[in-house]
Amino acid sequence: MEAADLGKIINLEAMGLHLASFLCMVNLPLTVLDAQGEEVSLPGLQSPPCLYCSLMQSCAQGSERCRRFRRQAGEQAAQLGECYIARCPAGFIEIVAPIMYRDVYLGLVSCGPVMMWDWDEVALREIMSLTEDIPVSREALLVASQKVAVYDSKKVNAIADLLFMTVSHIA
Repeated sequence: MEAADLGKIINLEAMGLHLASFLCMVNLPLTVLDAQGEEVSLPGLQSPPCLYCSLMQSCAQGSERCRRFRRQAGEQAAQLGECYIARCPAGFIEIVAPIMYRDVYLGLVSCGPVMMWDWDEVALREIMSLTEDIPVSREALLVASQKVAVYDSKKVNAIADLLFMTVSHIA
């Protein structure tokens, strides 16, 4: 699979406007990365950051873990030719749409995180154990984790469908 420069092929301003409309509907954080895994800023797209993700990425270990996950998820989505719904290294769900142009992988749009289960002691223990090696305040992570949206599988699949259609329309 080839990779190319996202900004040379895609109208980033149009992409930002389309994703801003999508963002208004789903109210979940969106991140756009190029094929090398570098974040791309889009005109017109002001996605609020996820507090939990910001905490995780505030240290080198967490940042690299998230970056590696998104890069792999984007490549998997490109191979599948559709959105890839995956569990991130922190235990939450991310919806990843590949940005493709004529079978060339340009990057990805990641939507999330979300939880697909109710908060309970088991979920809390699992999320805390997945991040125990991250040097960030456990209390801050706990507080931030409880602000992550909880959606059922039907809604997550609907978001994935809409995200894929939106991204496919742009490319």
